[in-house]
Amino acid sequence: MKKISRKNKIVLWSCVLSLVFIGLGLWWGHNYLNWVVESNDLGYTREARQNPFLAAELYLINSGIHAESIRGLNRMEKLPSSRDSLVVTSWRLSMGKKKIKELKDWVINGGTLITTAQAVFDYEAYTSSDILLNELGVEKYAIDSDELNEESRSDLNTTDNKETREKENRFLTPVYMSDQANPVMINVLDAYSLSDNSGKASASAANDYGTSLLQYDLGQGIITILTDISFLNNQYIDQYDHAYFLWHLTHESDKVWLIYGGSSESLLAILWRYADYLIISLTVLLFIWIWRKAVRFGPIQYSQSVSRRQLIEHIMASMHFLWRSNKINIILNNLYDDIIRKMQLRHRNYRSLRQEDQLELLHQITNLPHNELSNFMSEILLTFPNSRHVHAEARFLEKIQQIQAIRRCL
Repeated sequence: MKKISRKNKIVLWSCVLSLVFIGLGLWWGHNYLNWVVESNDLGYTREARQNPFLAAELYLINSGIHAESIRGLNRMEKLPSSRDSLVVTSWRLSMGKKKIKELKDWVINGGTLITTAQAVFDYEAYTSSDILLNELGVEKYAIDSDELNEESRSDLNTTDNKETREKENRFLTPVYMSDQANPVMINVLDAYSLSDNSGKASASAANDYGTSLLQYDLGQGIITILTDISFLNNQYIDQYDHAYFLWHLTHESDKVWLIYGGSSESLLAILWRYADYLIISLTVLLFIWIWRKAVRFGPIQYSQSVSRRQLIEHIMASMHFLWRSNKINIILNNLYDDIIRKMQLRHRNYRSLRQEDQLELLHQITNLPHNELSNFMSEILLTFPNSRHVHAEARFLEKIQQIQAIRRCL
């Protein structure tokens, strides 16, 4: 029989010891360790933080009722079907009389409206800023704060749990349903109370402090007015009978619309509704102004300063033009006429004299050679040759010199 080597023995004993320790560890863990499951509350989701009535919407959907949440009543282009329900939790005081009339007509045709009283009744003006409450004859007034403070202090001094629960129940409002033997309990804020001055309320609910709910039959629909509707938000919907209360009011509707958040339109929306042409015109003008002030593309071109010409340069330019146009005789004739005009001033009948007499008189005044004046007088009246002729420039300069000599003598 082959013997086991020393190295293999070490490996074998190591495996045996490892199995023993593993077995001991499993036995200890089975007897001394307990499996505990813990849940960590991560708070509301982002959608729930943005929509305070998301839980109510999901509850209605799970109950088989179509529901949708909308931020602001102004997001609805028109009121829904008269078989739907509107739960208006948002601020609606910005609605004018026209909108309130449309809302009431919608209820008369069969709609269900659940909303809150959003303005305290002003006894001095004998009205409130809530148009809907005024038309229904509902007054909202604040409860005496001293009574509430006294009850709050008594709650703090109470030590018996049963008495504490009884005092807490005083903040609850029992709502009696026609198909329920026991009332449905809802927990509303008790800082305000409602008063039905018209006497037309078909149902009401009150607690120890005052009336928290008034319901009116309007045509084929129903309007429910509450002092507070926050018990339907995500934090309180699962308490007391809040969820059942919402279901009972809306379960016969085709769809429930939960309106939350601000209901006032933005300034831009109002301007676009009443001054759309003005906004378009201002936008076009702004675009033109930006285009006018925008930086042009391309290389920078510096404006060159225009240097002023001297008078002699203008004269030279005119002379070059006449020279290129073969109209140089105009200058010579003008200079000749100037000489005649000056001689006329010296001799009254100079123009009427014969050419020989004119020449003789001019010779006497200027003392210039007779033959030079004769050649000048005979050639000045002839047409000057073409300016492109090779000798034209020399002859022209010669004539100018002669004329200048005669003019200096005059």
